Amino acid sequence: MLRSTCSFFTTYSMVIVLLVIVVGFVAYQLGETPKSASGEAGYRIINLPYQAVDLEGALYHVTRNSQGSHTGDALVVVIHEGVKRLLQIAPDGEMLNSFRFDWDWGTGIVLSNGNYLMGDVDQRVLEVDPLGDVVWELEIPGLSHQVTPLKDGNLLVVMARLDGFKEITRSGETIFEWYAKDHIAPYSPSNFEGLDIIHNRFPNFTFYNRSAWNAIWPEWTHLNYAQKLPNGNFIVSLRNQDLVVEISGTDGEILWSWGPGIIKHQHTPVVYENFMYVLDNGNGRVVKVDRSTGKIVLEIRGLLAPMFGDVRRLQNGNLLITDSFNNRAIEVDEDVGEIVWEIQAQSALYRVWAE
Repeated sequence: MLRSTCSFFTTYSMVIVLLVIVVGFVAYQLGETPKSASGEAGYRIINLPYQAVDLEGALYHVTRNSQGSHTGDALVVVIHEGVKRLLQIAPDGEMLNSFRFDWDWGTGIVLSNGNYLMGDVDQRVLEVDPLGDVVWELEIPGLSHQVTPLKDGNLLVVMARLDGFKEITRSGETIFEWYAKDHIAPYSPSNFEGLDIIHNRFPNFTFYNRSAWNAIWPEWTHLNYAQKLPNGNFIVSLRNQDLVVEISGTDGEILWSWGPGIIKHQHTPVVYENFMYVLDNGNGRVVKVDRSTGKIVLEIRGLLAPMFGDVRRLQNGNLLITDSFNNRAIEVDEDVGEIVWEIQAQSALYRVWAE
């Protein structure tokens, strides 16, 4: 009798477990809204499709919905058969300009004079003419990731190797600079009680390393993006800490922070009005955050960008997302939740630029 009773309850338990699994699967298929980082349900989700295009030897392929996409040109760096090229591409996919280059960094911005502003891992900012010739350069120690022209003619440059950024004039004069070590110092016996004991007992244990990425890039924060806000402050991305901060443009103090426990090794936290768009690399998504509450209000899924990539808001209000390891950049209309322009390339893309 006892054995029959046990058998009955075992079977009953298995049925309950199966029902839970089935209900959960059905809810997933119906698109049940997941919970945001705050634990409250209700933010909107866009699931982006991905379909690889057979390029048949071409450098790239463009798909466009002409009714909703951007109207300016895009800059794309492609690497094919070991050759690096900068491509200037019209919205309909026509190649307007192309040249090879041999410096070791792949981003560009079209200047008002028709030249290109580019960065170099050899720690130079370059102005390059349409033929690919360097017409101006400025050496900046530690330069990596970003060179952005500001409205007043100054440049905002990121120095990931030095965990910092600065605003400079074209002649190289520093207007403002900020280094993470002055505000978020690496752990040491002076700021971490008992750290010397750990180092003495475990000499091979590098306690200050934040992640396995440090084996490749040893910077404490790997600061990979900065944006100057209309109020004169700056938004800064500290990748190794999964942290975005707003810092004062006068004394460099941290005024606002967001990210740990929500995002993973992010790029380009772009602020527009009261919202912030972030490429959340480790979670394969872009999130839109209400800065007044810190809550996610929109999530764009379907990306594959464990490194590289970015998100930027275009003049038409759409988002341009570099989906780096899907070898594409996509323009997304967040209102309707659709891709309205897409470029696919032969290899991973770093950052694609358009306005």
